[in-house]
Amino acid sequence: MKLEIKQDHVDYVKVHCWLRRKYGKASKCEGDRCNKKSKSFHWALKNGFDYIKNRDAFFQLCASCHKKYDMTDSTRSVSYTHLTLPTKR
Repeated sequence: MKLEIKQDHVDYVKVHCWLRRKYGKASKCEGDRCNKKSKSFHWALKNGFDYIKNRDAFFQLCASCHKKYDMTDSTRSVSYTHLTLPTKR
């Protein structure tokens, strides 16, 4: 199991390095509901694709749209369970 997770991470890193080398850093958001105010962009894997060296498997998203794109009902419930609201002092 650990070896499998490690290999998945290696594939992820290799593909993202290839994307940056071949196409440069992500520089815009291709999200259709984006507010276009972000300055931080990511290469995002399209749903249904594997991590392979294929530009068609990826698109550029701002950090906010990428987070929303990756969010599912199961990750939404897990992602924020550890957060606590700050208390007034």
